Amino acid sequence: MSKNTSIKVCGESFDTGVRVVLWDEPDGLNFYPARKFHARDWGLEEARKKIKAFYIHHSVTFTAHSTFRGLKARGLSCNLMIDDDIDPETGAATIYQMLDIKDGGWSQGGVHNHNGAGVEICYYPDSWRKPSRYSSYNRKRFGVHKHPVVSDTIHGHHFKKCWGPTAAQVKACNHLAAAYCLAFPDLPRAFPRDDDGKLISTVVPMEKRVGLLHHYHVKRGKVDAMGFPTDQSEKDINELVRKAELDSNLRRDNVIDTLKKSGE
Repeated sequence: MSKNTSIKVCGESFDTGVRVVLWDEPDGLNFYPARKFHARDWGLEEARKKIKAFYIHHSVTFTAHSTFRGLKARGLSCNLMIDDDIDPETGAATIYQMLDIKDGGWSQGGVHNHNGAGVEICYYPDSWRKPSRYSSYNRKRFGVHKHPVVSDTIHGHHFKKCWGPTAAQVKACNHLAAAYCLAFPDLPRAFPRDDDGKLISTVVPMEKRVGLLHHYHVKRGKVDAMGFPTDQSEKDINELVRKAELDSNLRRDNVIDTLKKSGE
């Protein structure tokens, strides 16, 4: 049996091209029994009118299972998580979907829980405080991978050293975001930028809270997803969407050609 690679949006599947473990799979993580989310009886067309954003977080935990347990204990939830592993077939980390995108997880707060899904990327950013966080001992102990040490500037504060997500996690996030954008074709495929095209790395006004967003774009007290390669990720997401759209158009044209030939 082939492994699932699609996310669910109003019950419909949108392929990411990488492993997605759904809430109803034997190994899935499921927030439905806890009922700590906004249940919504939306079809895809209505969801496309309401969903305006895709929110990226870091979890401050090692793995998807520890993130899941922590959120449940706090009475919170989220739609999506990216584990700290590597699929040898795709080179991407595993994506867990715990709620259909139509149902709003409690991950961003307020209106932002209603207008878009959040994804928790499972890693700690605190290299400045815990330089041994991803030591060989801890990687073996917790079953996680080596993380890069990078710098970032958020809310005007420069973090000289922080742990960033792994390449496998970034790849999974890019594929996930691309599938999300295909599900919501009117969603801007860009992070908030100023008039010169530079990433805005602090809270933005409501009219800019659309498209691809970090948690820090909507809350002053948040710094996630710290160390995320935002500029390159945006380019990669757009390239994945363009390729998927081209493949879809080619398949449609082939079907049309086949129908025409069969009618000759």
